[in-house]
Amino acid sequence: MPDRRFYSFGDLQLDTGRKLLTRIPEGKSIALTQKAYQVLLLLIQNRGKLVTKDTLMENVWEGSFVEEANITQTISVLRKLLGEKPYQHRFIVTETGKGYRFVADVVESDEISPTVKTEFHGETRENERVAAPANAKSKYGKFHLIALAGIAICFGLLGSSYFLFRSIPPISSTAFPDWTKANNAQLTNQAGVEYFPNLSPDGEFILFAAKPLGNFDILLKRVGGTKEINLTESSRDDDSQPAFSPDGSLVAFRSERNGGGIFVMEKTGENPRRISDFGFHPSWSPDGQQIAVSEIGFIRPSVRGQSAIWIVDIKNGKKQKLINTFAYQPNWSPNGGRIAFWFIGNKMSKREIATISVKGGDPLVISNSASANWNPVWSPDGDYLYYASSKSGNMAVWRVRIDEATGKALDAPEIVPTPGKFNGHLSFS
Repeated sequence: MPDRRFYSFGDLQLDTGRKLLTRIPEGKSIALTQKAYQVLLLLIQNRGKLVTKDTLMENVWEGSFVEEANITQTISVLRKLLGEKPYQHRFIVTETGKGYRFVADVVESDEISPTVKTEFHGETRENERVAAPANAKSKYGKFHLIALAGIAICFGLLGSSYFLFRSIPPISSTAFPDWTKANNAQLTNQAGVEYFPNLSPDGEFILFAAKPLGNFDILLKRVGGTKEINLTESSRDDDSQPAFSPDGSLVAFRSERNGGGIFVMEKTGENPRRISDFGFHPSWSPDGQQIAVSEIGFIRPSVRGQSAIWIVDIKNGKKQKLINTFAYQPNWSPNGGRIAFWFIGNKMSKREIATISVKGGDPLVISNSASANWNPVWSPDGDYLYYASSKSGNMAVWRVRIDEATGKALDAPEIVPTPGKFNGHLSFS
């Protein structure tokens, strides 16, 4: 019988004898599947070190056929069980294309031990442990211990290519994110048009729409990888506008099949089902229970049409109209209280950014210019609203600091430098 060990980290303790994870001090046990337990134990035993995906396959899925998606899903489940909120990495850090690293301080013993808090260079914190780029130089020490929020953003150059940026300044900081100095890499290279990039919450995968078979399909690709998986290959109709669910397990998308509407499928492309017979540009609520959609879709910001914003329940398909105006591309705020969108005002030349409470009421306009403003996307912490705008002469990325609770702008909009000359379809991991 193997030695019984206890691994304490944060407010958690793993008992290898009982294969039990307990939250201390309340003594509440957390159920783990066999695979989740094995992955967690392997990460803890190799804490501070990179555990590659090959190592995980060899030790946890030995002798079994497994895809990388299985590993990613298990890691996602583990993070939720450990209590990590989106965009926090207190325990597990993903190194894109390589593997995972357990970064919390661990106390190992042969008996049950009291709570051990995670330390950040002598300063106790509850979150924000995130990997910075491997080549980042910082006074704070090794890259996997830097208490900074990593940011990733994809955008299309006229729909033909996408780039990934990882900026070092924290998103919630007032420090300006100069993405022209960030690492960047082209992610896709399909011939023809590629639209609607969407990064998985953990930054491991990217979804996008392209025409590998003549009609628009939704493709899945590992960030940094070469293999593309067509998730809607069996559909003869256009499928586009994919959006990962907050836990990364599901994908919502627009499809023209069976009369059109919003569909939800598993990340593998399996079990697609229609949840609404209309809608475009789906955006998930943070709890993964609802989806916001616009009534009318568009390809370019020059299209005008009456387009309400609706909220759809993914379980029963119940619909609620939020606002009835010329509104497009809803984007749900990280804390769930507001939805951003762009709309066409009284003048055809004005396309503005606004937010509205999920409970309804009057929208608050964020932008104010005679230009094309569109594609609003919240930063992962909700402190900023990013959007594309032509107010500088070309289609650039802009941002405005915002009070997510009230929707009020706290500062004037500012341009965010990027290497691209035409920016749109932003997506944060």
